[in-house]
Amino acid sequence: MQGLSYLIFFLTFPVILVSIGLYLRNIRLLEKYLETNFPDLWNQLGRPNLITNNSLTNSSKIQSFVLKKRYLEYDDVELSLKAGKCRSLLV
Repeated sequence: MQGLSYLIFFLTFPVILVSIGLYLRNIRLLEKYLETNFPDLWNQLGRPNLITNNSLTNSSKIQSFVLKKRYLEYDDVELSLKAGKCRSLLV
């Protein structure tokens, strides 16, 4: 039984690490896109940044924006694609 636990762990751990890496990359691309193309929204979300302005409040604001599909309100295809990728990795 212990061997099965190790097998499950070593099969799922790399998948989880890759998923986290993809999410971090995509959320960074989304943040840069918001900063460039939607500066008012970016300010509303607390000027999120993975490195320099990564607080719990800012993270929860951008995750809420993505999970509640608020990006669809802006009728921007690129924004929808970027936020949709982030949402698929969160859900």
